[in-house]
Amino acid sequence: MFGSNESGEKLASEAELLHATLEGIDDVVIAVGHATRRVLLCNRMVRTVFGYAPNEIEGGTTEILHVDHDHFSRFGELSAPVVNSGEAFHTEYPMRRKDGEIFFAEITVTPVGSTARSDARVVSVIHDTTSRRAITDTLHRTAAALEERVKELKLLYSVVTLSADPDLEVHRFLADTVAMIPASFQFPSSTHVRIRSSYGVFESPAFTDARTCFTEAIESSEGELIGELSVFLADSATESAQFLEDEKRMIAALAARCAETIRHVEARAELNERRNQLAAVFEGSSDSFFIIDDDRKTVDINPAACVLLGYDREWVIGTRFDAYLAPRSSGGLADTAAVGQMWATLLSSGKLRTELVLIAKSGRRIDAEVSAVANFVPGRHLGVVRDMTEHKKTETDLREALAEREILLKEIHHRVKNNLQVILSLLSMQTEQVRDTGCERHLIDAENRVRSMGLVHEQLLASERLDAIEMPVYMQSLGSRLVQSISTNLAECTVRCDPIRLAIDQAVPCGLIVTELVGNAIRHAFPGREGGNITVEMRADSDGAVRITVTDDGVGLPDDFTFESPRSLGATLVKSAVHQLDGEITLETGADGSAIRVQFRPQPTSAFNPA
Repeated sequence: MFGSNESGEKLASEAELLHATLEGIDDVVIAVGHATRRVLLCNRMVRTVFGYAPNEIEGGTTEILHVDHDHFSRFGELSAPVVNSGEAFHTEYPMRRKDGEIFFAEITVTPVGSTARSDARVVSVIHDTTSRRAITDTLHRTAAALEERVKELKLLYSVVTLSADPDLEVHRFLADTVAMIPASFQFPSSTHVRIRSSYGVFESPAFTDARTCFTEAIESSEGELIGELSVFLADSATESAQFLEDEKRMIAALAARCAETIRHVEARAELNERRNQLAAVFEGSSDSFFIIDDDRKTVDINPAACVLLGYDREWVIGTRFDAYLAPRSSGGLADTAAVGQMWATLLSSGKLRTELVLIAKSGRRIDAEVSAVANFVPGRHLGVVRDMTEHKKTETDLREALAEREILLKEIHHRVKNNLQVILSLLSMQTEQVRDTGCERHLIDAENRVRSMGLVHEQLLASERLDAIEMPVYMQSLGSRLVQSISTNLAECTVRCDPIRLAIDQAVPCGLIVTELVGNAIRHAFPGREGGNITVEMRADSDGAVRITVTDDGVGLPDDFTFESPRSLGATLVKSAVHQLDGEITLETGADGSAIRVQFRPQPTSAFNPA
């Protein structure tokens, strides 16, 4: 007889490990019927990559994952000839997420068994290549993906001895059971047996009608009826013949044994199927797998590793992993001490994540990210290698481009600042030569407008950021310089500003608004007085809006004053600046002073930060 509690528990454990491993893979894995293209099985990454829950995919065709029907049909035309030949089909193809986003993915379609069978299946491994354009995200996901793939290899090496023909074992077991029972009963020549199951009906030779029957159900682990075991007493038995209690208990035990064996074989069949799927993942993965023994010799690699190094699998197996490492610049060998330290770390902690430089057969240097796990099976250590050469180059190019942009932006701001300073100096010289008071005032106003813009570029040059202005520093400096340049009395300007950061396109209009409103208050709010108080506040409201308020305790604005129909250049500039901010302006005025408020929403500043 076949099967035992111990083997059943082992298979159940392996099935659980297999399921956990499949669910832990960081790529989308989909098992598909080859002829129907209907999804039989998919892992959790379908939700992560495509936005679908597994139950939304399973049972339907894979067309839901394609851009449209034409792309779906075209993919079938491309992949079918290769898969039908028994080989894996690999390509990069556009796909569609549930939210409609189109993205490109690496797809490897591998046949499981013969594609000539009507129930042939293929396994598709889908890797979202969008991550290649997002270096940081790729690096973060790599660590998690490599750790999860360790589980795949544990399963792969744990199930290699399982039988590939479970139906034959079940038939033999059930047939042997039917043949065994009669000789164990009190009326051997009159006892017949029949077992009904999904594997068929098994009966004793020369089965005849019977007057007495005892039947025991064969149930699955969930209590579902999957068959029945019946023992009969034929008419040839004595009229008083009945089944003994011991015989009934034996029938019940035999039914339980049948159920256990069927469950065991079905579990093995499922494991075999999933083993084939995971083997397809192993063979079709774009990452390189190295299995190393305690002497650091290579025991096995996958095709991706052969492609990475440029060596045949036969050459690699048996060589030490050290042979692939880049030599030191001063010598022809790898750094033995460094390799020994990494090996010691791996064995002591059980895992290792590091970056190494490998040398391919062609001499090409490969920047690689390595994740290793010690003793994933006793005496075997797994290393998963991902080629990061292009990522490293892209990262270097990006850093160089950012550095060039920083230099260029600083140069632009420096030149703008210098040019504004030249204009400011010219206006100042012209002011000193003008004797007309009205003309002098206009020139001073022009100076202050230029100065408000020049302060923006001056602060950018002194800041670590080139994409935003720190408004508290800018407002304090602007307020003090306005009072110094305009005030002919003892007017005081108090500035209060929340820690607000604005893009330059919004900082300049804010500076012009404050320049005009403070300048107007200094000149016109305190006639006949030695001075007054002006307050500039810039606050960030709880709803995200920014509010600028300029108040004074002067005589207030004329009753007919409005920013809708400005009658002065200053008011026109304020209206234009508010429009540029896409904001709103309101004013309150009276005998005890005025308050003008401008409210707008800040733009998001750039993520660029050269610091």
